[in-house]
Formats: sequence, structure tokens, C-alpha cells
Amino acid sequence: MSTSRDQMIATRKYSPYKSPFTRTASVLFSNPRIRFPLAGLNFAGGVLVIYTNFWPRQMEQSSALFWIFIPDCAVAAILTATALLWPDQRGKVVQLMASITCVQNGVSYFVLICYRSEFLTPTALVAHLGLLLEGLALMICIGALELSQALGGISWPAINNMIDLTTDTMAYSLVLVPQSIVIVTWVVTDLCLIIWTIEILLRSSKSKPILTAS
Repeated sequence: MSTSRDQMIATRKYSPYKSPFTRTASVLFSNPRIRFPLAGLNFAGGVLVIYTNFWPRQMEQSSALFWIFIPDCAVAAILTATALLWPDQRGKVVQLMASITCVQNGVSYFVLICYRSEFLTPTALVAHLGLLLEGLALMICIGALELSQALGGISWPAINNMIDLTTDTMAYSLVLVPQSIVIVTWVVTDLCLIIWTIEILLRSSKSKPILTAS
């Protein structure tokens, strides 16, 4: 049985969420005809956004040490691509990183367009809505978690947010939004996702591991 098929079965057995969205999300891990093209789309989209938007507007003028912290939505897409290509027990850290980063960027975009309507374009709307849905799907399908995996997955979004708020690496678009609104958005979004992660950990502690590393 393939790893992706194992992930789908484990998710269905383990997850307490029985909505149609949950069943649809499991397809991300069970059907290579969807998972692999979606991973390629995310990776290509992330690279394209870096090249066309973030590099000329922000990264070119920044220190190379901070490049990874600037294109948040592009990094979210690339993390999602990695998670889709690595859907087993060993990829849980990346999966959680991608989930939190995608949801935060999706929510941040909708806050952004409330203040700056010029960023409301069909392409940006579809892309960020896609990130938001992918982030939720990844969290729903993550299955059982170990404490070390949870801490590892939460670490990247936490470090990235801290760097963004203390340096000039915040995305050029979010700089146009009142910083108090950005902080509240990030805190509320991440807090909800951390509580969700804790709930998964509590369920994991009462269950046997659903996958074994191969």
C-alpha cells in the first residue's frame, strides 16, 4: 500500500471531522493525479511571485540573510508543495508549518483588501483563497502528532512573525495596513491554530500512532 493511500486511510480513521471538506481534503494525500500537479502548481506559483513581485519591490534591496522572511505567501506555497510531496509521518513538521503559514497568509490578505482595495485582483484573490483552503486541509489531514513535531511546525511561523515585526522584512503590501491590525490578525489566527494543534496533540496522546516512518 502506498504512503499516500496509508495517509488517507489513517486520516479517515483518526480525524473526528466528518464534513465533506474533510473527505475532499483527504484526496490531497490519496490521489497522485491531484497531489502531484497541485504541488507543482504551488511551487511554480511561489517561485513566480518571488520573481515578479517580491524580488523587484523588496528583496533586491534587502540583505540576503533576510530573503527567506520576506515573501511570506510564496514561502507558504512552497512549503505546501513540499508537504504534498512528503505526506507521511516524517513530513508532519513541514505539513504543520505549511498549514499555519497558509492560513495566516490567507487571512492576512482578506484583512489587507479591507484597507487597500488595489490589492483585490482576481489572481490574488484566487491564490490567497487557495492558500487558506490548503492550509485548513493540511491541518485536517495531519493525523496524529508528537510534541516534537508540533513544536517544530509552530517554530517557523513564530520566528517569521517575530522577524517581520522587528525588522523591515514584512511584506510590502502589509506595511500599508495599520500595524496594530496586522499584529491582532496574526495573534488571533495563530492562537486559533495553536489551540487546534494542542487539541490534535491531546487526541494523539490517547491514540496509537497512525503511521510509522518507513
